[in-house]
Amino acid sequence: MLDWRDRIKFLLQKKNMTQADLAKALGVADPTVSIWLKGKVRLSDENTTKIQYQVASALEVDPEFIITGDGAPSPELTIGTPAPLLTRTEISHWILSGTTAKTTRWMSFPIEAGERTFCYRMEGSSMDCSALPSAVNFPDSSLVFIDPSKPLELGKPCLFQDNSPVLGIYEELNDRSMLLFNNPRLSAINVVRDNYIGRAIGCFMSSG
Repeated sequence: MLDWRDRIKFLLQKKNMTQADLAKALGVADPTVSIWLKGKVRLSDENTTKIQYQVASALEVDPEFIITGDGAPSPELTIGTPAPLLTRTEISHWILSGTTAKTTRWMSFPIEAGERTFCYRMEGSSMDCSALPSAVNFPDSSLVFIDPSKPLELGKPCLFQDNSPVLGIYEELNDRSMLLFNNPRLSAINVVRDNYIGRAIGCFMSSG
């Protein structure tokens, strides 16, 4: 029965790539990929998942294909977008360079999005509106996916760089750009349009 290692070997063959090519794309030593694919070391579930998502991103395929065998094995049929899970301090570097630390965890967003799409973990209750089902809700600890390729738009949840990245509903009033929050106890804040990072395109609860 084929496992995820066999599916990676299949993809390398299909793309006319060597294990050395994959190692270079991932920024790891050549023997590392060989060790993974030969199963010479016992990997934790967390490390296995991280490798699977990073390889899927490097090969531009649906991570679900590598993990389970489902999904599309070729780029033109790829479903979804791999996105790095970043801390607030890592966001600027990702936007500018498109690179992450080797230990970065990758998540899969279920629809196509821009190549700089990323996710981060929501902190606090500024955008929590669980009591209002019709509103866009971003609970504490949820994973928020941000697409920098989406244009700034009134009435949409947008991420701006302030003292740190801050998410809110973008509005303009009397020539002022501002973010409004779902939490009624918080006042709107003024923002600078040039500090726009991207628009929130999805939110998922995660226990990990």
